[in-house]
Amino acid sequence: MSFFKKLFNGLDKPIFKDWIFYLFLIAIAGQVNNALTPAAGSSALAAFGLSVFVGVPTAYIFFLLVPLKLRNRYRTRDVRATKTSSKKTYQDACSNIARLESLITLKASSLTTLDNSSKSAASNTTIFNLHGVTLREVREGTRTTETKGDFSGNMRSGTVGIGIGRVGLAATSGMMKGKTRSTSVSFPAPELITNIDEGKVVVQNSLIAFAGGKYSRSAKYTDLISWGYSGNQISFSVLGGDKVWILGFSNYSDAELVGSVLTIAEEASDHVLSNNDLKTLSKNVTDEISQLKDEKAKFEIVKSDYLAIEQ
Repeated sequence: MSFFKKLFNGLDKPIFKDWIFYLFLIAIAGQVNNALTPAAGSSALAAFGLSVFVGVPTAYIFFLLVPLKLRNRYRTRDVRATKTSSKKTYQDACSNIARLESLITLKASSLTTLDNSSKSAASNTTIFNLHGVTLREVREGTRTTETKGDFSGNMRSGTVGIGIGRVGLAATSGMMKGKTRSTSVSFPAPELITNIDEGKVVVQNSLIAFAGGKYSRSAKYTDLISWGYSGNQISFSVLGGDKVWILGFSNYSDAELVGSVLTIAEEASDHVLSNNDLKTLSKNVTDEISQLKDEKAKFEIVKSDYLAIEQ
C-alpha cells in the first residue's frame, strides 16, 4: 500500500479527479495491450519483458512524473505570485486601518467639540474654538533686477625691431580703447501666499473670526461673498475687504468641520445657525464616523484573513 502512496505522491486528492492519473492509466493500459498481443515474429515472453521493464518505467516517467513536475512548477510560481499579492493587500489594509483610525479620532474630537458647545440660538454665541490655525494672505515677494552689458573697442599696435648680422630682436606694443554699455531691467515683485500669523479660530452662530498674535480677521456669514476650502485650508472673500485671506488648519478634519458650518450658515435663511442646525451638524459628523468604522471593519477582515493563512 505504501508503494502505491509513493507512486502516486503529488496527485491531487482524491486521485480519481486528477487528469494526470487517467493519463498514466491509459499509458499502462497500452503497455498491458503490448504484453498480451505481441507483434508478429516476437515471443510472448519477450513482449511481456519489454512492456514490464521498459514500457512501464517509460509510462511512469513521461505520463506521471514529468506532468506532475511541470504542474507543481507552475503551481509554485502561482503560489508565490499569490503570496506577494496577498502581502501587498495586507500591507495596504494595515495602512488604511491606521489612516481610518486617525480620521475617526479627529471626527470624534470634532463631535465632542460640538456636543460641549453652547446650543443657544442667540446671535454671536460661540459654538467652538480651534487652535493652531495659520493666517495666510497674498503678499509681495522680492523685486528682481537683471543687468545686461557689452563692450566695444579697437586696438592699436606696432612692432619695433633691430638686427645685427643674422640675429634680430623685435618687440610689439599696443593700446586698447573702447566703452562699456549696460542696461538694467527691473521686474515687479511676484505676489505670494505668505503665512503672516498664527492663532485660534472662533466659530460663532453668526460669524467666524481669527485671533492671532499680530492680526485678527472676522467675517459675518451675511458678509461672505465667497469661500472655498482645499485640503486643510479655507479661503474667505468678505464684503468690504480688499484682500482674500486664508485659514490653514492643523488637520483636514478641522477644515471640514468649519466648512460644514459655513455650508449650513450659507443655506440658512438669515445666515445664523439655530439649535436645529447644530443638531444637524452633529448628526452629519456621527454618520461620517459610522461610515469610517464600517470601512475600517472591511480592512480588518482582510488583515485577519491574511494572518490566518500565514499561521
